[in-house]
Amino acid sequence: MSLYCKKDQETIIIYGRTYPHREVFKTLGARFNSADKTWQLPYSEAMWHKVQQICITIDNQVSPNVSPHDLVDDDQSNGALVFLADEQMKSQRQEVDQGPHDDRFFVAPNVVSFNSNSGFRGHADDDTTDSQQKVYGISELATLVSSTIKNHFPRAIWIVGEVQNLSIRNGIRYFTLAESDQSLTPTHGQKKTVATIQALLWPDKYDHLKNHYSATLLDDLLKDGMKIKIRAKVSLYSRRSNLSLSIMDVDPDYTAGELALTRQRLLNEFKKLGILHRQKQLTLPMFPFRIGLISAEGSRAYSDFIHQLNERSCGLEILFVSASMQGEQTSPDIRKALTILTQKQVDVIVITRGGGSMADLHWFNDYDLAYAVLNLSIPVLAAIGHQDDDCVVQDVAFNALKTPTATAEFILSQFDYARNQCDNFSRRYVDVVSRAYQKERLLFNRLQENLYTSAVRNIG
Repeated sequence: MSLYCKKDQETIIIYGRTYPHREVFKTLGARFNSADKTWQLPYSEAMWHKVQQICITIDNQVSPNVSPHDLVDDDQSNGALVFLADEQMKSQRQEVDQGPHDDRFFVAPNVVSFNSNSGFRGHADDDTTDSQQKVYGISELATLVSSTIKNHFPRAIWIVGEVQNLSIRNGIRYFTLAESDQSLTPTHGQKKTVATIQALLWPDKYDHLKNHYSATLLDDLLKDGMKIKIRAKVSLYSRRSNLSLSIMDVDPDYTAGELALTRQRLLNEFKKLGILHRQKQLTLPMFPFRIGLISAEGSRAYSDFIHQLNERSCGLEILFVSASMQGEQTSPDIRKALTILTQKQVDVIVITRGGGSMADLHWFNDYDLAYAVLNLSIPVLAAIGHQDDDCVVQDVAFNALKTPTATAEFILSQFDYARNQCDNFSRRYVDVVSRAYQKERLLFNRLQENLYTSAVRNIG
């Protein structure tokens, strides 16, 4: 076997050639231990039995004649298969979805045969001579492949991937669902896409899901760069021989969990580097007259921030640099703006946007951007989220505030604090000087009296 499992006290350990099957282990709730390259999860009899079955199944110990129908009970007709494709396509796997604790898995053979009178075969060891093999037309081949796909995926399956190139035409949402090799980019850098498939969401299904989840949540999930889990039907468009997914359902909890895991993973890495609290250790100048502002030009966040500062004129100088606040240009734009404002020697830098959704915050869970903030010697104020959610840039900034208005108030409060400090100092100074004056005045009066007394005596 190339995949092994063992019990170690209260832990189940999976080791061997685990990388191609990592998505299967994630669905079980297993956690990867990078120190020994193993997957681990809490021990229970049910989980131990399930892991054993998975290891056997992945190593192709099930009969190649088994089909998904054999693993589905008659009373589970509304279930869905869970499909987790490995990029090398050496072993396709399907899990029958009976809920979060289903322990039955299906492994499709490496080579699919279509046994029919037409003679469509795909075995590499087929010894039929070239002259005896049937020659197919493109339409005929596409029809056979489409039929094979329908046989192997009779029901909708759950599949995960990243949304790319989303577009809407005639009410239909088209996008590419991509899988990236996370081992190449654990925290930062360019992702390497290892597999893609086209997906679409029909208007009627969109309306159904919108009524179930809300339009805001659904639109947040279906944005470029979001990692999502969808339930979809697999089909082949015969005319162009394009494999595609027709979306039936989505799992918002999966995406929320992925964002939370990404955020925590980055925070843990910064903590290991010893720089997680670097911004928090800075000191805000008593009079931050030169303010660097990074926001989208003409945005509500920009106008709210400026308006609040103008309510009280303190002789402030605002240096504004425009940057994208969502999309792939967010990180490079803001990092460039940080460099410009650092060179201008501002006293404080504000990064702000007007509100934010789950999808919008995704762009601020970026390693390079957070690292750039942490390496600044200038305090950064971040107001890029909303009341319920946070992101890595807010976590590592000098201070995180919920709105642009609150950020402006925070800066103005610094002047109020400084003014109070000056007033207190002035009062103490006046008090000290007053007491010193009174003391010297008393001494002067005594000296004057003594001189007068002496003069009188001398005259007498």
